Amino acid sequence: MSLLNYFRNESVATIAQATDDFTITGLEIETCPTRIAETGQNLVIINRLNGEQYPLTLTAPLKGGDTSISFSSITTDSLILIGSIIIFPQNEKWDKITNTFHSRHVTFNFPVNSRTRTRDFFSLPYNDNFTVETSVTIADGSNYDNSWAALYSILNQTGSNFVIHKIRGNVVTDLASGVVTKLQFWKKAFTVGATTQTAMNLIDTQSFTSVADLEHGFEYDSGDISAASNSSFATTDNLIPSISMNTTPGSGNFYVYANMEIIYSNTH
Repeated sequence: MSLLNYFRNESVATIAQATDDFTITGLEIETCPTRIAETGQNLVIINRLNGEQYPLTLTAPLKGGDTSISFSSITTDSLILIGSIIIFPQNEKWDKITNTFHSRHVTFNFPVNSRTRTRDFFSLPYNDNFTVETSVTIADGSNYDNSWAALYSILNQTGSNFVIHKIRGNVVTDLASGVVTKLQFWKKAFTVGATTQTAMNLIDTQSFTSVADLEHGFEYDSGDISAASNSSFATTDNLIPSISMNTTPGSGNFYVYANMEIIYSNTH
């Protein structure tokens, strides 16, 4: 295999049309075979003319069938020739090779009655019902009981380089119109061999305003949160969901249902 062919095989994309300007926000490429990179991801152009390298930040996903690539404006010192290549930065390339992506599917049920619902509630992992009242409104960064990480965690850190990438799912509720439900996800460390309290650190939160119709669907979508500091888990960290409302309902039984997917990666 020639060196040129080796680099083409290693590349994310190959430039199909030379540039005619030094300031560019996109390039024509040979047809992309599969989804490779997402919006906001960093790539690098290597110019076939002279080997100059220019970092790129994508403004749109690079996916199967694409014949162009879009990125934030860059200025080059020379025109980019046909046959130039786009690659991953080395650190991101090896992250993709060594990291494994997983998903954790969970369902939640929040049975609502006339109890105080303006405080945060936890679910017990074995029944997925938000029935455990914390008696507090959780404050981001404040310390709480060590036992919470054992009782209410839905995901424990495993391997190394453990990162939460996205939390997404569907929510429905038959609460009275205008009642706001807040669903939150927290990172909390578990203290082994001691009783030390640890902080609850907020990973993501979203709210839903009921229209009093269980058929009305809401979407929970955190987007890509992998770069957030609280999305990276250390050895003893755990993921805990909580739920609360902005008011205490009157008499009667109502429900909030959530069907969630948690996307995370790690290295074993």
